[in-house]
Amino acid sequence: MSAPKTNTTGARDTRQAAPVDIQELARRVYALMLEDLRLERARREGR
Repeated sequence: MSAPKTNTTGARDTRQAAPVDIQELARRVYALMLEDLRLERARREGR
């Protein structure tokens, strides 16, 4: 990871990152996990 950006006086950049929608993130992670399980099961069953 890169170091935090600093301005010419050495203070940290105070700009905020875009807000994260935790519920949407959780839905996407859950969907990816389910897809991974589905693919793993299909692989084990030889489909």
